[in-house]
Amino acid sequence: MREPLLSIIIPCYNLGRYLEECLESFDNEIKDVEVLILDDGSTDEQTRSVLKEIAQKGYQVFWQENQGVETTRNNLIKKAKGKYILPVDPDNTISNDYIQKGIEILESHDEVGVVYSDVIHFDEEKETRVKLPDLEPGRLLVVNYIDNCAVFRKEIWEKSNGYDQNMPKSGYEDWDMWMNALEQGWSFYHINDFLFRYRLREGSLVQSARSEENHIQNYNYLLEKHKSLFGKYHDQYQYFVGVKIAEFSEGIRENEKNFKKILADTKADYQHTQKELRSAIDDKQVHIENVESEKNKLSEQLKHISNQLKHAMDSLLRTQQRLNQIQSMPLFKFAKELKILLSRFRSNNSMDKSQNFFRKIVVAFSKKSLQVIRRFMAKIFKHIYLALEEARVVIVEAGKGGLAYSEDPYMNWIEQQRPKEDDLLKQRVKSGKWDNPPFMSVVIPVYNPPIKYFKSAIDSVLQQSYENWELILSDDCSTDPKVKKTLEEYRKKDPRIKVVYRKENGHISAASNSALKKAEGDFTVLMDQDDLLSLNALYEVAKVIVDNPNSDLIYTDEDKIDESDHHSFAHFKPDWSPESLLSRNYLGHLTVFRTNIMRKIGGWRVGFEGSQDYDLVLRFTEQTNNVYHIPKVLYHWRVHEESTASSEEAKPYAFMAAQKALTEALERREIPGKVDFLDGFRGYSIRLNVHDDSKKVSIIIPTKDKADVLETCIESIFEKTTYPNFEVIVIDNNSVEQDTFELLKKWQNDEPNRFKTARTEEPFNFSYLMNFGRKNATGEYLVLLNNDTKIISNDWLEGMIEQAQRDEIGVVGAKLLYPNDTIQHAGVVIGLGGAAGHVLVGEHREGPGYFNYVNLLNNYSALTAACFMVKTEVFDQLDGFDEQFAVEYNDVDFCLRVMNAGYRNVYVPNVEVYHFESISRGHPHLTKESMNRHKSEIKMLRDRWEKYIENDPHYNPNLSLGAHDFRMKF
Repeated sequence: MREPLLSIIIPCYNLGRYLEECLESFDNEIKDVEVLILDDGSTDEQTRSVLKEIAQKGYQVFWQENQGVETTRNNLIKKAKGKYILPVDPDNTISNDYIQKGIEILESHDEVGVVYSDVIHFDEEKETRVKLPDLEPGRLLVVNYIDNCAVFRKEIWEKSNGYDQNMPKSGYEDWDMWMNALEQGWSFYHINDFLFRYRLREGSLVQSARSEENHIQNYNYLLEKHKSLFGKYHDQYQYFVGVKIAEFSEGIRENEKNFKKILADTKADYQHTQKELRSAIDDKQVHIENVESEKNKLSEQLKHISNQLKHAMDSLLRTQQRLNQIQSMPLFKFAKELKILLSRFRSNNSMDKSQNFFRKIVVAFSKKSLQVIRRFMAKIFKHIYLALEEARVVIVEAGKGGLAYSEDPYMNWIEQQRPKEDDLLKQRVKSGKWDNPPFMSVVIPVYNPPIKYFKSAIDSVLQQSYENWELILSDDCSTDPKVKKTLEEYRKKDPRIKVVYRKENGHISAASNSALKKAEGDFTVLMDQDDLLSLNALYEVAKVIVDNPNSDLIYTDEDKIDESDHHSFAHFKPDWSPESLLSRNYLGHLTVFRTNIMRKIGGWRVGFEGSQDYDLVLRFTEQTNNVYHIPKVLYHWRVHEESTASSEEAKPYAFMAAQKALTEALERREIPGKVDFLDGFRGYSIRLNVHDDSKKVSIIIPTKDKADVLETCIESIFEKTTYPNFEVIVIDNNSVEQDTFELLKKWQNDEPNRFKTARTEEPFNFSYLMNFGRKNATGEYLVLLNNDTKIISNDWLEGMIEQAQRDEIGVVGAKLLYPNDTIQHAGVVIGLGGAAGHVLVGEHREGPGYFNYVNLLNNYSALTAACFMVKTEVFDQLDGFDEQFAVEYNDVDFCLRVMNAGYRNVYVPNVEVYHFESISRGHPHLTKESMNRHKSEIKMLRDRWEKYIENDPHYNPNLSLGAHDFRMKF
């Protein structure tokens, strides 16, 4: 009988009430999978009974005396026949996809040792989706974000001598195992999907393990045990420790500020109430009803204060749950101090009402009560400090009357960006003084919207700080009678609202055109029936138009808002990027169009429903390049059942319409090509036809010795390349090794018409070598290629030529990969890391990365010269590379000069090349001299391109310049 590939091991101790749910979460008859359950001496009668029933159903169930989780897992794996292991706790659940994908990945990727997925935390009331990062060794050494429920090779366990039974405290054995896997040289594969559910419950092993004392003991043990690992990733480790310290410091400052405000407000409320009561007592005409009223007010105030503090504790608790921390930490002790204070307010209930009321006033300001408050606040700050060692808790003010607490940094950020009443008033006043304020027509096609969200959408327009607009609601024969009632209600409410009732249902394009016919605005604003505008959205758009009267199209950043008004998935977009638009409609919402151009192109086209706006944008931008981007989140796309925002599967016809729109756009622009869907419908693959394959490509490769490295590069070019007309020019810069000379001679003999060398004995200067190579080139296109590369794509030259042949394109860059199939280069952002840096480094070859950027055609300001193509005439027009940049940033400087000359630079994801990076020359900062040169070249780049360092037009000012993964700049 065939041995199983995967063994699912389930150690069980007194959790029988969950075990059946765990087993039912996956198909136990999946091919090549076995399930083993070991009872670790359970004392719970229910658990023993459940295990016996499960054994009778055919499961492999074993029993032992209680020995602890590490020993239990080890005993299970000893019994396991599979070469892959998946530990599952009995109170958690997994999916069939997790099992199948884990097996598939380990079977097809020999270098991968551990496979893990994103996780859903759940309890009896709710569930929270936790998106995990890809593996970064330094991050893993700081905090274990990979649960024990990961698929790994049994070989790792064997080489580790099992789970470590010498750990000071249980609960950290999986972290130790992942460190062992790193030390053994295995890669980790992150499945970007939620395939594992983790139950949050009181009394779990994780809770006790994460106590302060246990954490310190176990972490010191791991530091000592894995010294070499911490040393190997020292720089990464220090970086992520620094991130934690920065988050902690910022959180402490924010919380201290807000708690001080709570205390100040509380004191002011008491003083005000005390003053009013004294006045009332002095006035003999005050009736007892007024006294009772004042008493009720004070009670409400006390209740409000209590709720504020309770919210703070709840926020800390939710954050702990999110990070699998314990609920029994000292945070729970806070409540005791609060109860002491509240009990004083509840005292003397035996007194009559008025006596009790005045007694509460006296107690509130007694010396003892104030001491309780001080002790309570001291404990608050102490435990915030401890909690923030592993998680940042943010408490932000949310307007009048109270505080809003969130464990989501983005929710806090969006609250901070939300305009205050004073801001909105100033915008109204300022826009009222403009000489020619643009008149805007907000167009909303309507068909059976959820009334609650529909009203919210309309209200968000009515509340705009900019008031020179009209709202046109075009009803496409809604069948819900509540829709017409709502339309009429709002039509009567504001004269700026127009309602169009269509006589027949024509779908969204026809309904939008009906609204466009009624539009009187200079500009047309597109909005969906269930979405929201930020209250300053139209003002920000109008301001751009006033400042730039030639504006024809304006778009903004956006996010998604769910049925609970929770904001997420912010899309921070680049400035106008025409090639990026060819692979997806990145403009999205909010988009504002000059009305006369919209009418000129015929508005929306029937037959493109689902992607009608994408088709509109493609046709509109063929008429104008006056496109402006506002890098602010001004549009909130509603996520609910059946909406496109909630699921790409909700409107599959939309992708077909987009493919049709793109195909016709290529035809109109006379750049024929093919449009295909990317995997998972995450955008579109655009492949253009090569107009003339007789034009020669000159591939320039600088080198010094390292014949084995160069051989790999050259061999891959001649083996892989399908483009018919190319030459390889190796620039020999001071080689001295005989192997190198023999290799060059061999290739000259083998490929006399397509291979040549040119030698220079100048000191190493990359820019000089590129310019020297150009002098020896005869092709219409130049490819600059490092010697430490290996071609992957057969049609790599065609893939770059199809973009480089276009008049408006300057530099074309490729997807460069490390040998482990992770990204080394997928574009360069100016300002990243202080100068310029590669984005998406470490992402998997297939991405997706930020909004699937790994796999999409993208405009970037710069691309790496490790592999890029440029027309020879463009290279000559710019006088080649600037030789002042001898080693670094020469390609960045060149690309920026190309962009300044009016060309656009583009990254093409279908051209893939392995890059082994700096093998022949070594690290550029090893000596004092090279470090000084490095600093000099950075300064030169920053001085010359300051405007791009501060704001790369193909990035976004809301994104971090300290990380390569497009994370937010909080």
